[in-house]
Amino acid sequence: FAKKILGSSHVYCGDFRTITIDKTFDAIVCWCTLFHLHESEHDNALKKMHAMLNDNGVLCITFADTSTKPGEGNTYMIDDNTILGIQFGQTFYHSGCPASQNRQKVIDAGFLDIFEYRFRFVCLVWHGRIGLNF
Repeated sequence: FAKKILGSSHVYCGDFRTITIDKTFDAIVCWCTLFHLHESEHDNALKKMHAMLNDNGVLCITFADTSTKPGEGNTYMIDDNTILGIQFGQTFYHSGCPASQNRQKVIDAGFLDIFEYRFRFVCLVWHGRIGLNF
């Protein structure tokens, strides 16, 4: 669908962990995506996104905040970094860390001017801007 609307030269499809893209971007939106990779893969993914942004580029990203324990219902903690949820009859895994650790991962990847706000009970939204490093 995206290729039909945007054209194939603007759409990249593949496993983010292994895909190679030879362009840089002004912004990357990683919405409700990163937390489907295991938490142990987040650092490399963030560094890759940082490398793919132009100077003063913006990253908009959501994380699973595993310090917010799920309540009753169809959501369960299955280990310290993974929340299992059932939505629309499908099983979903959300992997992350407590909010402060997620924030530090973004900083460690090289992003500046970070701010956050809450979105639902297991997500944090981080906006990070790349600054020029002299």
